[in-house]
Amino acid sequence: MMFGKKEDGHHFCSTECLNNYRHPGFCQDCLNETTDEPSGNLRTLNGIGLRFYGAKHECPTCYSTIKKKWFCVVFIPIIPRAAFRVKYNTRSVFFSRKTKPGLNVQVAQRVRSAKQKK
Repeated sequence: MMFGKKEDGHHFCSTECLNNYRHPGFCQDCLNETTDEPSGNLRTLNGIGLRFYGAKHECPTCYSTIKKKWFCVVFIPIIPRAAFRVKYNTRSVFFSRKTKPGLNVQVAQRVRSAKQKK
């Protein structure tokens, strides 16, 4: 493979594939901070529909991020729906879990403390 990422003698098509190899699925901390509810299908037709926007609080263990699900018109986010922890298997395939209410401060503290330890 000419392009992509390389680690431990393996070649990966993208960072998402590499991160999924490093830690498939969500780590226990991310499971504890979320519910079993997935985001469902995110679809837009002519720019109208549901999409993820933003990415914050990357988990240092499983590499998932928190993204906000929005209702969009002409791809412009209009109405926020909910926050989800999202982990990509590939660039276009992901799985997600809805974040529990009020946990953003705890998540930020956990991620910051893990980065300081490195």
